[in-house]
Amino acid sequence: MKLKYLLAASVVSLSAAATFTAPVQAQTITSAIEGTVTDEAGMPLAGATATITDTRTNREVVAVTDSSGFFRSNALQPGGPYTVTVTAPGYEGQTIESTFINISGNTAFTFELASTASGASDSTIVVTGARARVTQVAVGPGSAFGTEELEAFPS
Repeated sequence: MKLKYLLAASVVSLSAAATFTAPVQAQTITSAIEGTVTDEAGMPLAGATATITDTRTNREVVAVTDSSGFFRSNALQPGGPYTVTVTAPGYEGQTIESTFINISGNTAFTFELASTASGASDSTIVVTGARARVTQVAVGPGSAFGTEELEAFPS
């Protein structure tokens, strides 16, 4: 008789555990922007600030360079345009506008900041037109599709 109660209790607890499972998180597709910041002599600039702005939503993500001048901002929505601005005290800042990222890998930038004569950091160079020293960093096998291919796919 005791065995019957134990089996019944086990069945009830298993069915309760199956009913009250934790919610499943949906997978999101993201990409990243990364880069290195150096001075004119090629020395890394630690503590430089990289501000990545999604111009669709005006969401800003700020990353600070490490001792090797490297920064990375993960979990960015693919597409764009993004604006990447890098500043450091005593150096002229740089801004790259209209950058698009995709899911094929991280987009990498190389910034070389020029020092200011007065030590002020209120000037910024804005790069428009063609991308300057941008590298698409592959993270593995994959495919990237443009607007034309996506519009041609069946719904």
